[in-house]
Amino acid sequence: MRKKPKLTTKKKTKTTLTKAGKARGRPKGGSAAVVHAILEATLADLLAHGFHDLSVERIGQRARVNKTSIYRRFPDKTALVLAAWLQWRATQSKPFVARGEMQSDLREHVTVRNARLRRPEARSFTRAIVAMDGEEVAALAEELHRTAAAEIVALLMSEQARGVLEHDAPVDLVSEMLLALVHYRGMWRRQSLADDDIARAIAVVLDGVRGRARPRSAPGA
Repeated sequence: MRKKPKLTTKKKTKTTLTKAGKARGRPKGGSAAVVHAILEATLADLLAHGFHDLSVERIGQRARVNKTSIYRRFPDKTALVLAAWLQWRATQSKPFVARGEMQSDLREHVTVRNARLRRPEARSFTRAIVAMDGEEVAALAEELHRTAAAEIVALLMSEQARGVLEHDAPVDLVSEMLLALVHYRGMWRRQSLADDDIARAIAVVLDGVRGRARPRSAPGA
């Protein structure tokens, strides 16, 4: 007697519908993909609502995860925003290559940083970091400053080695002065820092450093 063939049925998968009627599901790609989706959603919510009105529920909806998945990885809004900032910043950083002419190299470096900090993402993150508190935030702010200044300091130190700048020129102070101009004008006053402004600022700062060791003539000499 011929056996009847077994009938196979496809296993049903659970599907959740959003309010718009679109199917939702966990981001594919494992834990790393989930974290990436959460941080991308955090950035979007930060841009739209700011730090104080940041909503973990909205972030979960956008990232297609539940709030438990978020809190398991990030205990609070501060940790969430700091991680989102570091992820975004990593996509913006490009190695700086000095070409051997100090003023032109500084101008290019400051111009690139000025353009980056004028982006809405950078402004939102900066305001969020200012609104935060705690040792972790202070440590991150110090690390961000250190890495931002490191390339300028390295460039100035190379000029010291070549004898272009005095060996005791305050390279840390020079880097802070140039970065402060970018942050103050672009981030807080929300004004465009033109190329001519950058060039003049660099010239003024460098002239001051170069002029430190010059003997000044006595009045009436």
